[in-house]
Amino acid sequence: MIVGSILTKCSVPVQHSSVALSWLLEREFNPASTVFIRILVEKKYALPYQTIDDLVFYFMRFRVITDAKSIEDDILMDDENDYRNKKKKVDAPPMPLVWHKAFLAFAQRYKNDITDDQRDFLMEVLRQRGHREIGPEIRRELQAGKERAGAMEEPSKKDDIMAYL
Repeated sequence: MIVGSILTKCSVPVQHSSVALSWLLEREFNPASTVFIRILVEKKYALPYQTIDDLVFYFMRFRVITDAKSIEDDILMDDENDYRNKKKKVDAPPMPLVWHKAFLAFAQRYKNDITDDQRDFLMEVLRQRGHREIGPEIRRELQAGKERAGAMEEPSKKDDIMAYL
């Protein structure tokens, strides 16, 4: 926490913070590294899209993927039971509070810098791993965001230099 406090108060160049953040995001989950991720996100840098995408993929790693094929196989093997009785509910272990705080800081700062597909995936992560108090705030922030500028823009004839030739 001492290093985190110093990092919060000192000025670090954006490029250095971006590289450090990307490095932290590639590591295996550790609550201590999540503290530094949150601190770097809360510095409110204008991060490159690659680093923002790394942040999205970091949170998407915690999505629980259910295997629909195994559910169907179990149903076909046992005709006596009803489908509803055979549904497998995968309970994800709860994430530490520091992870939810980092997710909230990301949603508050970079909600307008993600694509709609990324937003949908993050909403799914939130649905599976949500916190009863922080989760609704993260959901509000993500829903209030607008899509990343230039993500789905089609080139217009006015901007095309070849249209004049």
